[in-house]
Amino acid sequence: MGFILAVTISAVLLTAGAIVLVYAINPAEKEKRRNKKAPVLSGQARVVDKRTDVIQQTHVNALHSSNPAIPMYSHSMATRYYVTFELEDRRRLEIPVSGEASGQLSVGDTGVLTWQGTQFHSFQREVLR
Repeated sequence: MGFILAVTISAVLLTAGAIVLVYAINPAEKEKRRNKKAPVLSGQARVVDKRTDVIQQTHVNALHSSNPAIPMYSHSMATRYYVTFELEDRRRLEIPVSGEASGQLSVGDTGVLTWQGTQFHSFQREVLR
């Protein structure tokens, strides 16, 4: 009984440790934590550039039904959108944005940018009259 309990506790601790380790070293999680701690800032800005990054991912789904030694793959594509803003003090920020936000922004647009760390919140375009 004692051996089974020790093995069970060890397995639980190992699993918990692995989860904590993955969470701690995952760059995306680190960035999320940094962004949450950063102040929300707003300032006059101009859109100076836009770009996309297309990523192809391959996943092993299962083994082939007629020959289990052959893995079956699926492929997916993901597009990431980035906008570079120039602030009043001439600093430039490249911030990831949604596809919808990217589609609504054009190079040359001016307005008020609100962001937190590397996270885009909003861009209120100035309406020229």
